[in-house]
Amino acid sequence: MLWMEQRASSQDEEESLDVELEALACQVLPSKEDQLRKVKIWKELQDISQLVLGKDAEVWPFGSSANGCGERDADMDMVVSHPARPDRNKRDKVSALCALGEVCDVQGFVVHELRSSSKVPILILEKDGFDIDVSYNNLLPLLNTRLLRSYTLLNPRLSVVALAVKRWAKAHHIAKSYEGFISSYAWTLMVVYYFQISRQLPCLHALVGEETPIDFAARFATLEEAHEAWMNSPPPWSCAQLLRGFFDFYANEFDWKQDVVSVRLGQRNSTIRSRRLIQLKNKRMHLHIEDPIDIRRNLNFALTKQTADT
Repeated sequence: MLWMEQRASSQDEEESLDVELEALACQVLPSKEDQLRKVKIWKELQDISQLVLGKDAEVWPFGSSANGCGERDADMDMVVSHPARPDRNKRDKVSALCALGEVCDVQGFVVHELRSSSKVPILILEKDGFDIDVSYNNLLPLLNTRLLRSYTLLNPRLSVVALAVKRWAKAHHIAKSYEGFISSYAWTLMVVYYFQISRQLPCLHALVGEETPIDFAARFATLEEAHEAWMNSPPPWSCAQLLRGFFDFYANEFDWKQDVVSVRLGQRNSTIRSRRLIQLKNKRMHLHIEDPIDIRRNLNFALTKQTADT
């Protein structure tokens, strides 16, 4: 009798948590209206870029506003792609962004600054309440965005669980790399990896069967290929089950010294196969997160001994 009461209580708690998560998602995930507002800004930047740089210039969104894991008020990250001038020279990139800023200034955008000294020069704008970071020919993040967007479309619960985890991390002040922790992007990858381990998502890189690349893992299955391969997927778990499972997995199952959060591989004990990441390991840190596209990067780069312990 007692175990039946405990089981009923656990089910009630799970249902209550599911209701809370659904309410949070409705409150802060982008609505269709929010998306349309951002699309309007996107088109305006596209027109300005073609006016300044030529008809072959294109503007593409990336980051949390485009990958399905961002909140409605998330900053907009945009990259200007200009095939006619694939400039690698930083001075040329700054010059192009400066020209864009001058026209944006008279086209209804607020121009805050041009960070010309950054590793990747950024033009910082504002329009209709949105902060907008614009870079030039910085195309690699588009692949990360397409990868995460595909995963959110394959399992929409990913958006909800990633939202909850990132909110939890921000509330505990452990979600900013410039403060010595890991980024929101890294937390999102940890959620995706947990979904893969729990068979709630496939591994898009594994579906194309490519051998381990040297630097960049740019090839992964399309959404259509993934749907076809994932037709007989296991029954979906509730958001409450997934959120609880996430914390349980990283607290009790994940080997912080040996395992690597590798969305590219999507399986446990990935240090054996991810030789590139082994070379990058910082032996002092016990949390290793591989960037699934630029596999040279271990996203624990900002951790110190103190923040890792935290």
